[in-house]
Parts: sequence; structure tokens; C-alpha cells
Amino acid sequence: MNSRTYPIRAKIVIRQLACLILIIGYLFPDASVAQAPDTLNADFDKLTEEIVVTYRDNLAIAPNTSVPGATDLEKTLDESRTSSGALLKFIASYQDNLLDSTNPSLLIKAFQALLDANLGGVANSLLDDAEESSDTYTLAQLHYRIAVYAHRTSQPERALQHLSKIEARNALSEQQSDYATLLFGTLLQNNKKHREAVKYYQSISPESTYFSHAQMNIAVAYIRQGWWTDAQLAINNALSSKAVNNDPELRNRLLLMLGYNRLKNEFYRDSRDAFRKISLESHYSDRAMLGIGLCALNQGDIVGAINAFGYLKQKSENTISVAEAHLLYAYAHEKMGEKALASAQYEAAIAYYNGRLLAVSANDKPLDPGIAFEYTEGNRGFVEQQIQTLERLAAEFSTYSPRILALRGRYEVYLHKIKEGTKNDNIKILTSYLSQSQYGQAKLFDNKP
Repeated sequence: MNSRTYPIRAKIVIRQLACLILIIGYLFPDASVAQAPDTLNADFDKLTEEIVVTYRDNLAIAPNTSVPGATDLEKTLDESRTSSGALLKFIASYQDNLLDSTNPSLLIKAFQALLDANLGGVANSLLDDAEESSDTYTLAQLHYRIAVYAHRTSQPERALQHLSKIEARNALSEQQSDYATLLFGTLLQNNKKHREAVKYYQSISPESTYFSHAQMNIAVAYIRQGWWTDAQLAINNALSSKAVNNDPELRNRLLLMLGYNRLKNEFYRDSRDAFRKISLESHYSDRAMLGIGLCALNQGDIVGAINAFGYLKQKSENTISVAEAHLLYAYAHEKMGEKALASAQYEAAIAYYNGRLLAVSANDKPLDPGIAFEYTEGNRGFVEQQIQTLERLAAEFSTYSPRILALRGRYEVYLHKIKEGTKNDNIKILTSYLSQSQYGQAKLFDNKP
């Protein structure tokens, strides 16, 4: 191979590995989002707990009112779920009734409502009180639910602690029990305890809703340890399960993993077969098409590569696969020996990347129309939710308004950092592609007779 062509070729190989990393970046649905710094969330929990205590104390000195029955209490809870402030008032007003109730389902329902509203601190306080009065079956449900919440909000240690406290496993439904097993394995795997995690995954039966997810996680563990044959067997097990038939996107995701696993190990024909089975309407179709193009390049099927990259190049989506296709389309024409056309395509790629960089760098729209990096954007929705919650709480609890608004301001600063981080990711990737396009163009000029 001519040493002058090596840098772009090396980037293609690196890209294959990068795609694989992106594919296996999270382990199963409802994967955790990156949470804001611990101090921010701890302050949020402390403040909301303080609001509940103060509101309860004020009720204690107010004239006595009648306590609603269980049916009316459930109706009041349903009405309170529409607002974080109303939910805090409900808990402050009726926490003792929830804990003393002979109907634990109402306590569980209120507990879940707090978690759905991201009021984890208040939920944890309610759990502490429930530890003194509730039976093991009720506590199993509470620990399970807060473990799922802790995982969703990137608190892995808390999630493990609560899962470990589930004493009555038969208090969970079969689906909940399997999900708890899957979650426990995932948390171990995230701590690089792959072999321990695999044991948990293997305990999930083929009839389970989560069998395919467990097998997918086993494949991830094997891939990270370099056991690609075992990984392929796990993926095939997942693809053969009944659950996959009811979840087309799970099937597409598994096929994408299978395709890139084969591509990484240079089984190009089998890799293309896997990619071709992914639906064009799928969320993973762009990455599959990029994989087809990379396989074709490695097989010497330059026409096939040009067709794949050309298809992506015509799309308007702001994905990394579409962005890379502009560079690879030019490179494929160079490999075909079409120097003039390759030069024109490198020039077009340079113009494309410069345009994208200008759009991404614009102060008024740092993320739009930037490339959509799902792996850096995951925590944005959570932070935006917290900001909205604090804004509403400030309107409902005027005494605490200054502190609430100050905390909201800190979340807004963190949100700005998220946006800037995504913007910088955009710029780094686009600058890299721009540099490679410029190199390809310069190389063609250097080789002119």
C-alpha cells in the first residue's frame, strides 16, 4: 500500500472500531442517563425534603380536617400527579395515612409517583419510614422501584444497594424479577465484573421478556474480552427468541451488533448479510449502510461502496454516519482510480464540513444543525426536567422561592456546559473529517504528472 494513502485507510479501520463502541455503548432499554454533579442533585433532594417537612409542620398547627378514605385518597393522589408541588403537598399531608394503610398498593403508587417526578429524595425518606412499618413484600416493591430510578439517574451504587435489600423476591412479578436480575448484571458489568455479570444474565430463561437483552449483554461482555465467537453465539441466541419478533428495533440493534462484530473480525460477506437485514426505516439504518460501505471497501467492491456512501451522502439527517459518508464517498472514487471525480468529491466534502462547522459554531444555535451525538446528549433531558420542576416549585412555595431559583440557576449553568460539550464534540469530529478531506485533495494534486 502506498504510504501516502495510509492515513485515510487507517481512519477507516479506526472508524469500524468506533462504530462498534457506539453500538454497544449502553446495555439495554431504560439505560441510565448521565446525571448532573452529585452536589446539585443532593441539594435538590435536600431542598424538596425540607419543603415537605415545613409544609407538614404548618399543617400540624392548622385546624384539624377530616382524613379521606382510601378511595378518596387514591383519587387525590391521581390529581396530585400532575404537579410536583401538588405531589409534595400530598405526601406532606397524608404520609402517615399511606404508611398506616392496610392497602400497601396505595403506598407503592405514591412512591412510584415521586420517582416519576424525579423527587427521589422525598421517595427515599418515605422508604426510610416504611422500613419501620411495612412488610417485606411491600419493601421489596419499594426497593425494586427505587433501584430502577437510581439506575435511570446514574446512581449505580444506590441501585446495587436497593437491589441487594430485596428479601422477598417472590413479591416481584416475574417480569420485575427478570428485570432486577438484568439490572444487577448490568451494574456489575459497568464495574468491569464481566464474568459475574454473565452468571446473572444466564439465569434469565429463554421465555423471559428480557432474554434477548440478557443475551445481548452477554455478547457485549464477550466482545470486550475479545471472545468474538462466543459473542456471535449470544447474539444468535437473542435473535432466535420470541421477544425479538415483537420488537423490530431490538432485532435491528442485534443485527447491527452482529454485523460490526463480523466486520471487525474481517468476515465481510457475513457482515454485509447482517447489515442488509436491517430495515431502512430503522433508527440503525444509517449505521448499517455505513457498515455495508466499509465491508464493500474491504472486499474491493468499490462500486458497492460508492453506492452505499452515496445513499448516505444524499440524506439530510445530522448523524455521524451521514457526515462520514461525504469523506468516504470521495475516498471510494479515489480507490476506483477516478482521480478527477475524486478531486471534485473531496472539494465537495471540504465545502460540506466547512458549512457544518459554521452552523455548529454559531452562538445562537450551538446544537442545531449539529450532528446528533446520542451518547453525549443523554443527560440533557434529565437536567431540563429538573429546571422545569424547580421553576414550578418556586411558584408554589414562595417562602423557598429564592433558594429554589438559585438552584435552578445552577442547573441552567450545568445545562449550558452540556450544550457546549456537545458543540465541542461536533467541532472535533467535523474538523477531523475536514482535515482528512483536505489531505485527500492535496494528495491527488501532489500525484499529478
